[in-house]
Amino acid sequence: MGRMLLSLLFPLLFVVLGCLANATPDPTPSDLITTICSQTTDVPLCHLILSPGGRVAGATLRDLAKISLKPTLLTATETFKLIIMLFKVERKKKTRQRFRSCLKDYVEAIRGVREWEALLNSGNYSSLYSKAVAIAIRPLHCDQNFAQQPSEPDQLRGANQKFKDICSIITVISDHLNQNN
Repeated sequence: MGRMLLSLLFPLLFVVLGCLANATPDPTPSDLITTICSQTTDVPLCHLILSPGGRVAGATLRDLAKISLKPTLLTATETFKLIIMLFKVERKKKTRQRFRSCLKDYVEAIRGVREWEALLNSGNYSSLYSKAVAIAIRPLHCDQNFAQQPSEPDQLRGANQKFKDICSIITVISDHLNQNN
């Protein structure tokens, strides 16, 4: 009887061990942040945004999305204000037109971030990625306005780059949320 029981349990033991060996544990929040940030355009900035003060215990992808929301909106708003300031002091008509176009891009970016937040809150992850991409295109359009002389002012170039880098964070997170949904 003992031998028969052992012969039945032995194959079951291999099945259980096989399942355990193939099971991948949920990534820790710090592993998740490393995975996300490694796919962005500015890894140190990503780590700075997603692990504020090192407080990431138990963070999920959705938590990271919410953490990234405030800096994304803040950076878009700060860049918008910078463009207004540059527009006000600029006297050349052609350059003013370029700033006006950038202002429109950032109005759309700010609106897009708010829509992204609504999609996130509703759990509509399938639309989240396309919204993130639409937001990320806005600073590129602004840069393209200055493809010809006069060139883009350094302040604006830097602000656009920072916003592009932050957009890469929300784009990567959105993609992961959509894939894991």
